[in-house]
Amino acid sequence: MPGHLPKPIAWAIAVTLLMLPGYDSADAAASGQTQPSTGASPQTVDFYRKAAEQGDARAQNYLGAMYEHGRGGLPKDYAEAVRWYRKAAEQGDATAQGNLGWMYSVGSGGLPKDEAEAVRWYRKAAEQGGAEGQNNLGTMYKVGGGGLPKDEAEAVRLFRKAADQGYAEGQFNLGIMYERGEGGLPKDEVEAVRWYRKAAEQGQATAQSNLGLMYVDGRGGLPKDEAEAANWFRKSAEQGQATAQSLLGLMYEHGRGGLPKDEVEAMRLYRKAAEQGQAIAQCGLGLMYEQARGGLPKDEAEAVRFLRKAADQGYSPAQNNLGLMYEQGRGGLPKDEAEAVRWFQKAAKQGLLSAIENLKRLHAD
Repeated sequence: MPGHLPKPIAWAIAVTLLMLPGYDSADAAASGQTQPSTGASPQTVDFYRKAAEQGDARAQNYLGAMYEHGRGGLPKDYAEAVRWYRKAAEQGDATAQGNLGWMYSVGSGGLPKDEAEAVRWYRKAAEQGGAEGQNNLGTMYKVGGGGLPKDEAEAVRLFRKAADQGYAEGQFNLGIMYERGEGGLPKDEVEAVRWYRKAAEQGQATAQSNLGLMYVDGRGGLPKDEAEAANWFRKSAEQGQATAQSLLGLMYEHGRGGLPKDEVEAMRLYRKAAEQGQAIAQCGLGLMYEQARGGLPKDEAEAVRFLRKAADQGYSPAQNNLGLMYEQGRGGLPKDEAEAVRWFQKAAKQGLLSAIENLKRLHAD
C-alpha cells in the first residue's frame, strides 16, 4: 500500500450561467459586473443624492448602488438600496428595474426571495433594451425559474441581445450555450471562444477562467498553450474566481504553464478557493495536509476533512483518495473496506482509472 495518496491533475470547466445586476453609474468600473467606483467621493455622492431627491431616476439608481456596496462614504445598507432602486424602477429606469429584480431574486434588502417578482422586473428592463435585464431574464428562461417555462431558445435570444450590446455576462452566457450546443445553437467551440474572449477582455472573471481552459486543451481553434492559460487563470484568480484559483494552484504545484514549481503558492491559492467551496482546491489542500507539503504540517485528520468536502461534491479524485483513507484506516477514520469500496465505486462510475484499479485490486484480494 502506498504511503501517500496520489496527486491528481484535473481540469474542470466552469459553466454556471451568470445572472448579475448592473449599475450604469457615471463612475462605473470597466468590468463585467459594472459597479460604482470604489473611489467615489462624498461630494460626488452628495451631488447624486440631491439629484435623486429631486426625482432623477439615474441618480436614484446610482445612490441605490452606492448603498448596496457601501461606497462613497455610505454604509452598506441593502434596505436603503432597495428603496432607491424602487424609486428609479417605478420611473422606468431599465437598470434600476434590473437591480430591483436582482434584489428580489436573492431576497435582499428586506425583500422576500421571489423569483416571479424578479422576472416581472427583469422583463420590464429587457423590454426597454436593458442588457442586464435581458441577460437575467435569459438565465431565468434557461433554468425555468420564476414561473417561466424552461426555454433555452428564448434564453439564447435574450443572451444574444445583451451580448450584442457589449454586456459581458451576456457574452459569457452565449459562449456557454455555443460550447454546449444548447438553445438550438450548434456545438461550436470556435464561437464559444469568440464570446468568452469578448467577455474576458472586459474583465469577466469566469470567462477568463474558461478561456484559460480552452488554451489548456487547445480547443475552439486555439493552440494548446499552458502559458497563455496561466495568464488568463491569473487574471481571473486575482478577482477571486474560485475555479481559476484552483487551476492556477495546480499549475504552481506541478510547475506548468511556464510557472515555477511552488507548492507554498499552490497551497495559498487552494486555500482561497477551498474557502469558497471549490472541490478541486479542497482535494488539493487535503492532499497537501496528508503529505505535509506547501508549508503545511502533516495532518491526516485535516486531510480527511477537506477530501470529504470535495468528495461530497462528486469530485472523483477526492472520492478515490477518501476511499484510500478508509481502506488504510487513516486520518481518524476506522479501517473500513466496505466504505472504501463505496467511495471507489463513486469515482469509478465517473471513469477515474485509479479508482477502477483500486476496485480490481480489492476484488482480487
